[in-house]
Amino acid sequence: MPRKDGTKMWHEMSLKEQRDFHSEGNVRARNLARREARAHGNIKDSTQVNQGNDEMVFPSYGDGGGGGGLPDALGLNGIEIIWADQEETFISASDILENYDSDNDDYWSVVFAVSNNAFTQATPTYDSTQDLWDDTGTDQTVYRLRVKTLDGDNDPTSISMYGQYREELLCVNGDLVTVLIKIS
Repeated sequence: MPRKDGTKMWHEMSLKEQRDFHSEGNVRARNLARREARAHGNIKDSTQVNQGNDEMVFPSYGDGGGGGGLPDALGLNGIEIIWADQEETFISASDILENYDSDNDDYWSVVFAVSNNAFTQATPTYDSTQDLWDDTGTDQTVYRLRVKTLDGDNDPTSISMYGQYREELLCVNGDLVTVLIKIS
């Protein structure tokens, strides 16, 4: 049953309505409206959930993106990062995997620059290094968000990584490590 404002609950939407709701243009418009509301004090905390259909916000929608890569599965086609300063960055799956070589790369990661326990927000690079970070504390200079890893048979396999991430600090053996935590 539609709400008072005429919108439908997620489970009430048809597949086409769900895809339209998550189209890149519609999501960008909702994100812009949310940033403007936050700037005017109407949303005080970035974790506050808006009423209506904005309960789930994804940067784009495409076939086979998300959890299992099933044909025609609805899923994200990239990653969206919410930085500590509340700025957002979207990286498409096609950009992430553009230079991935399945014959030679056992691991594949999006590489983010880190300085003084914070991401620099510089354009990410990509590599096949196994380590997720190079050092800890203020000596850390990179963080890798892994998208390909070895499975139990030592074959490269995809990690279900598309979604929304938030910048965080993690304590590892008493030292800080700057990481991205998946939030949706």
